Amino acid sequence: MRRLCFSKIIYSLIYFVTLVYGRELPGSVCFYYDSNPPQELFYLCDWLILDPGFQIKKTGYSKIFAYVSIGEGESYREYFNELKKEWILGENKYWKTKILDIRDEDLQDFLIEKVFKNLKDYDGFFLDTLDSYRLVLKDKGSIFEYENALVEFIKKLKENFPEKKILINRGFEIINRVKDFIDGVAAESLYYGLDLSTMNYTEVPEENRKWLIDELKKIEDMGLPVVVIDYLPPREKTKAFEVAQKIKKEGFIPWITDKDIKTLGTSYFQFIPRKVLLLYDGTVCKQIEFCNVHRLASLIFEYLGYVPVLKDVTDPLPEEVLVDRYAGIVVWLQKDIVRNYQEFYNWILKKIKEGNKVVFVESFGFPLEEKYLKPLGIEVMSNKSSPFDIVKIVSKDNIFGFEADPSVEYSYKLLHPEKGKALLVIENSEHQRFVPAAVTKWGGYITNGVALRTEMEDVWSVNPFEFFKITLRLPEIPAPDTTTENGRRILFVHIDGDGFIERTEWNRDLFASEVIRDQIIKVFKLPHTVSVIEGEIAPWGLYPDISSKLENIARSIFRLENVEPASHSYSHPFKWGYLYRGIMKENYSLPIKNYRFNLEREIEGSVRYIQDRLLPEDKKVKIFQWTGDCMPPPEGVKLTYDLGLLNINGGDTIITNKNPWLSYVSPMGIDKNGYFQVYAAVQNENIYTDNWKGPFYGYQNVIQTFKLTEKPRRLKPINIYYHFYSGSKIASLKALKKVYSWALSQEVTPLYTSQWIEKVLDFRKIAVGFDGKGWLIAGDGKLKTVRFDRKVYPSVKKSSGVVGYKAENNRTYIHLDGSGRYYLTFNEKEKFPYLYDFNGFIKSYNRSDNSFRILAESYLPAHIRFDVPDNCTVDVLNREDFIREIGSKLVFVFRNSGEILIEGRCKQ
Repeated sequence: MRRLCFSKIIYSLIYFVTLVYGRELPGSVCFYYDSNPPQELFYLCDWLILDPGFQIKKTGYSKIFAYVSIGEGESYREYFNELKKEWILGENKYWKTKILDIRDEDLQDFLIEKVFKNLKDYDGFFLDTLDSYRLVLKDKGSIFEYENALVEFIKKLKENFPEKKILINRGFEIINRVKDFIDGVAAESLYYGLDLSTMNYTEVPEENRKWLIDELKKIEDMGLPVVVIDYLPPREKTKAFEVAQKIKKEGFIPWITDKDIKTLGTSYFQFIPRKVLLLYDGTVCKQIEFCNVHRLASLIFEYLGYVPVLKDVTDPLPEEVLVDRYAGIVVWLQKDIVRNYQEFYNWILKKIKEGNKVVFVESFGFPLEEKYLKPLGIEVMSNKSSPFDIVKIVSKDNIFGFEADPSVEYSYKLLHPEKGKALLVIENSEHQRFVPAAVTKWGGYITNGVALRTEMEDVWSVNPFEFFKITLRLPEIPAPDTTTENGRRILFVHIDGDGFIERTEWNRDLFASEVIRDQIIKVFKLPHTVSVIEGEIAPWGLYPDISSKLENIARSIFRLENVEPASHSYSHPFKWGYLYRGIMKENYSLPIKNYRFNLEREIEGSVRYIQDRLLPEDKKVKIFQWTGDCMPPPEGVKLTYDLGLLNINGGDTIITNKNPWLSYVSPMGIDKNGYFQVYAAVQNENIYTDNWKGPFYGYQNVIQTFKLTEKPRRLKPINIYYHFYSGSKIASLKALKKVYSWALSQEVTPLYTSQWIEKVLDFRKIAVGFDGKGWLIAGDGKLKTVRFDRKVYPSVKKSSGVVGYKAENNRTYIHLDGSGRYYLTFNEKEKFPYLYDFNGFIKSYNRSDNSFRILAESYLPAHIRFDVPDNCTVDVLNREDFIREIGSKLVFVFRNSGEILIEGRCKQ
C-alpha cells in the first residue's frame, strides 16, 4: 500500500477503548498523505497515519503514526541520497522507487538512526512496502533470508522504541512471527482497489476477495486489529459508506479513501463536512469585513452549525478536491464578471464535476452567455421588454417574503433552468417567462433584487436559512451552539477601559470607574471581564498627576472575585490598519507624548503592564479587547495567539425595533490568515447613544437587541458590553442598571467572557460524523451545546457525554459534559434521569447503567432542574443550602453559588 491512513473512533458503546488480548483496539484508523491534514481527522480518528514529510500541528485526540516505507526508497525523502548502492535490489516501476534489501544490517541501522529516530514526536510507525522484495527476489532461499531479516528488523525496531506502536501493511508471510511486536495489520483493496497500470478505480474480483478475507481472519484470530483500506472516488460518498459497512461486518476496521490518499475518507462513520467555502471579489470590498458574503452570509451558516471559510477569487483558488471537507461553495462576488472569469468558470465546472454543490448569489462572475450557462443546464435568452415595463410573479416558493417581498431587477439576459426546481417564476410584458431563483442539479442561483432588497437597508427577500439549505443540500446536523449552556441562554459581560478617568456629572471628585466598581460590579455579582487602557492610567501616560489614584482603583477592581482582567491596549488605536501601515494622524490613537504606534507595545506591552503593576498574584490577563475600529491587521490577531491571549471586539450586532433586520446581526468573527478575531456578541453603548452624543439612556435599547436575537431564532447570547464612561452620567448609569436587571430576570447561564470566546473558537474546530444510527461529535470540550431545530429525544443512557436536553420554541438544546468526545443517539422510550436546565456549567459527569454523578458549578446561586422518572431519585450530596421543589420537574434552588455534587440512582 502506498499512502494510507488508519482511523477509527469508539463512541458510546464503541466509543471507549477496548482491549483485545491486552492490545488497544482502535475504533477508527485513518490515513492522509498530504500537507495540512484536515483537523477533523485529529478529532474523530483514534489512530491517524500521516506522511512525516509534511509538517503537522497536532491537535485533538488521535494517536499519530508516521508512514515509513521500509521496503522501498522514495526519491523525495531527505535521506534518499544517502542510500548506498549495495542496499538497492531493484526498482518498482509503478511507483518509480528503489527496492531496498533489509537483509543488510547497515541498512537496518541506517533506517533506525536516520529515519525512525527523527520520528520521536509520533506515537507510532506505519510500516509499508514490506513485500516489495517479491518483485525482484524469485528463489526460495533469498526470499527465506529476506523474511527472516524482516522479522529481526521489526523486533529490533520494537526494542529501540518500546513505547511506540507499530502497524504493518500486509506482510502475511511473517505476521505469525512478529505478532507480539506489532499492534495491527493493514491490507488494501478488499472490495475496491486500483489498477496499477492505469491508476483507475476497479472492483476486486470475488476470488481475490475471498482469499484476502481468509488471510485477514487468521490475523484477527491472533488478537490483532485488522484495517482494510479500499479506494473509491471522493464524490461517491454513499457507496463508500456502504463498502465501509461491509468491511465492518466482516470484523475489520474500514477506511475508504481516494487513490492519492489526500481526502477525508470514510471509516465506520462518515465525516460530515461543516465548512462552507464563501467566495468574494477583493477588488469590490477592500476590507473583507464589509463584503456581503462575510457580513450577511456567514451568520446564516454559523446558525445552521457550519463554519464559513472566506476566499478571495482574485487569489489562486484551491485545486485540491474539496467535496470531502466542504459542505458547499457560495459565490457572492458583488460583481457581474470577475477579472479572470474564464479561469474562474473552469474552476467552477471542475468543482461541480467533483461533486461540490455551488450556489450563486446575485451574479455568476462570468458572462451570461449560452457557452457558459448551457453546461450548467441553464437556458439564457435576451430580454425583449424595456427596463420600465411591469413584470408579474407567476409563482414563488414559500421561502420568499422573509423580511420583504422580492423585487426583480431588470436584466438584459433572462435565465431559465432546463431541469431542477424554479423557486420564483416571473413573466414580463412580452410574455417571456424566466426564473431568477432556482434549485439546480449542481446547487442553485438567485439574482439581484430577489435575494436582498437594498433600496434603504439590506433586507432579505428570501429566507436565507432555507435557501442555502435547499440549494446546497445541507444535511441537518447537531449544530454546535455558542448561545446556550445547559438549556439556558449564556450571559457574559465585558467592559472596555474607555472612560476610566471620567469624572461623574454629579460629583467631580468621583471617577466613573469607581461608580462602575461600587454600583455595578459589586452589586450585580455576575462574572465580569474588565479591561484598562495603559496610556490613560499609567504614570507615563496622559494623566501622570492622578495616575496613582487611577491605578489603585484598577487594582481594587481586579482584586474582586468576580472580575477577570483584560487589556484594552496602550494607546487605544482608533485606526489599526492605517497605524500598522505607518499612516499616523492625530486622531488615530491617544496623543501619548513621544510615542509612535508599535503593535507589540500595544498588545504585549499593555498586557505586561497590567500583569506586573495591577493584578494580584493569583490572576493573569486572559483577553485582549480590540479598540477603535476593531479591525486589527492579521499580524495583530496572530500576536494575541502567540502570547496565549484570547481576543474579542468588532462586529456590528445592533438590531433593534427601528432596524429589525438580519443584516444588523454580525457573525461570530472573522478569520485573518488562520487566526480568528472574535467579535463582540452585541455592540456597546457607544452605538446606542449615537457615539456618546446622546440620548445617554440609549443603551437600554440593547434589550431590544437581546429580544430580537432570541426570537424567532436564538442567534446570540446576552452580551452586556460597555465602557467605563457609562458610570459618568445619571442617565447612562440608570440605563446600565436596567439592562443588568432585565438580563438577570431571564433564564440565563452567566459565564466569563473568556469562557464564551473559547466556545466560539471550539465551534470552528468541532468535527461531526454519522455512523448510520448516531452522531459522533468531537472538539476541545469548551462548547457544550448542540442544537436541533425540532424536537428530538436524545438517549442519555445510549449516548456518551450527553447530560440532558431541553426543548423549547421548536428547538432542542442538548447538554454535553465537556469531555470533548461524544456520541449522540436517540430513544423516545428511555427512562433515565436527565438534566433539563441549569444556570451553571458541568465540570464532570459519570454514568453507569443505573446511576450518575454530576459535579457542577454556578457563579450565581444555582437553579437546577431534572426530569426524573418514577423509578429514579436525584439527590445533592455536598450542600444543604437549597430548597427542593417537586412538580413536572425536580428543582433544586440554592442560596449560594459554588460547586454542587449531585447523584442520581434508578431501580433496576
